[in-house]
Amino acid sequence: HALIRLDASGNRISHTPPSLSQLMNLRVLNLSDNRIEHLDSMDILPLTGLTELKLTGLTELSVAKNKLSEIPLAVAVLQHLRYLRLSHNKITELDSDMLRLPSLLELHLSDNLLRLLPERGWSQATNLDPLDLAGNVLTHVPRGLGLLTNLTVLGLTRNETLPKVEIYFRQHITHWCIRICRMRLNFSGYSACQTCNLVTCG
Repeated sequence: HALIRLDASGNRISHTPPSLSQLMNLRVLNLSDNRIEHLDSMDILPLTGLTELKLTGLTELSVAKNKLSEIPLAVAVLQHLRYLRLSHNKITELDSDMLRLPSLLELHLSDNLLRLLPERGWSQATNLDPLDLAGNVLTHVPRGLGLLTNLTVLGLTRNETLPKVEIYFRQHITHWCIRICRMRLNFSGYSACQTCNLVTCG
């Protein structure tokens, strides 16, 4: 049977083996808690699984707790990727191409070295929930985050360099649980947050 799920977490892997690109039916790949410094795009591209002119490949990619300094651009072509876990690395930048993944539901980027977020592209990432950016070195939060219409959990704690900011949520809000860090939320159409569940995290 074709391999669909591969869990190679908790090892001492320093690079992805060339044979990875041969797993054309792979849907879930877990490489967390290893020593990977670079994820080769040539290993990822074949995992898009081009079948009948429709991308079907990976739906879940976990490379948390490694030594990555960047997100391979090839990740941006994983059209059916739903869960992307990249926490506890050394990533310094989030490319706006990552926001164009049409199926992406969860994006975990906590405990990296992110300083800035893309100003544009958030309107294409409206399915995101949660968005975890805790434990970085952010200095600015783009106003475009307010376009994430399905977002209920926003992790921004432990960004000590982040000044007080405002995020404008344009949609009608009923029950939200937003993890905030030195932020002021402006809910369009509401003078107060009486209908919202706000959780403040240290």
